Amino acid sequence: MLEEIDLHVTNRCTTQCNYCCYQSNRLKLNELSIEEIRKVLFEAKELGARHIHITGGEPLIRKDIFDIVAICKKMGFFVRMQTNGDLVNQYIIKELEQVGLEEIMVSLDSYQEKINDINRGNGEFLKAINAIKLLLNSKINVRVNSVITKQNCKDIYNTISYLHKLGVKNYSGFYFSPIGSGKKNKELWMNPQEYINFWDDLTHKLSNTCIINDMNIIVEKGYIKWNECMEIDVSSFSGCGGGCLNNYKKREYLIIRCDGNVYPCIMSIDGEPLGNVFNESLMEIYNRSIIWEKLKPIGSNYCAGCDNYNICVEGCRFFPRLYDDECDYDDRCVYGELIPICPIMKYNHKNGKMGGSSDEVIN
Repeated sequence: MLEEIDLHVTNRCTTQCNYCCYQSNRLKLNELSIEEIRKVLFEAKELGARHIHITGGEPLIRKDIFDIVAICKKMGFFVRMQTNGDLVNQYIIKELEQVGLEEIMVSLDSYQEKINDINRGNGEFLKAINAIKLLLNSKINVRVNSVITKQNCKDIYNTISYLHKLGVKNYSGFYFSPIGSGKKNKELWMNPQEYINFWDDLTHKLSNTCIINDMNIIVEKGYIKWNECMEIDVSSFSGCGGGCLNNYKKREYLIIRCDGNVYPCIMSIDGEPLGNVFNESLMEIYNRSIIWEKLKPIGSNYCAGCDNYNICVEGCRFFPRLYDDECDYDDRCVYGELIPICPIMKYNHKNGKMGGSSDEVIN
């Protein structure tokens, strides 16, 4: 049953990040009107959705964004929003509080201004810090997120420490994948060994600090070491990060792009959509789209007979084509060493929980 919608309300943005999965300010897209959004939200509610995550582009660019949040709240959804912080001020915060926004995510890649602004644009560090400080004094729950690349991976622990001192209680780290604008910046991607080295280093540092006592530190795990696999049962995970086969069976998550295209996962954003809400209802797309079938295992010869097949089930269905259209398996696999799990599977260093969504692992 459907649980969460990522509602992409605009592809307009105040900046032009080098790894934007939606290619904001590059890919020009029409936008659903507020009445069209209302209709889609009603259908999502009928399908069982409870959470709406408003994304962009920069959602605060829309002049009717407060009305959109108000509609979500009136329908009984839990609502969060993602922002780069550029447009956040006291007036914006007051309006978001009044319409009932529960949570806001602000993007910050590094505690160092120079490193943060390399991919996000000059001045973005100071704007994000200002937004975070203002929001921490509001009624809205604040989470800060980073995109983890080769350029900032050595900064992540210090960035977490910096945010902890500011009073941030919730942090998310996203493993960069070369989708959207990131396809032209593949050199930012950390290969399996590089990422696991980063992961081990971060885990070691966090285990020797008191930060994790009162801060949720949720980082996308990326891989399971071969000797860890027997402890994991991904079939029980909820959300999109439970893996392609889980997503196919449970269908708990959808992305609705501002032009009406519907996708099962952010990793599929460059491919064929499940459908478009201008052409058919969300319910028809959800129940009948044949594109769902692409999430099923394809019977890769490479994966046949693998002892840990039940963990990755051929890995991410969309990742192979990012590098090699002829590859029929997730080539992040390092046989005998690292098992490639869903790139967006979450792990909370505070409580040791792993799952398919941040909500599943957060305290």
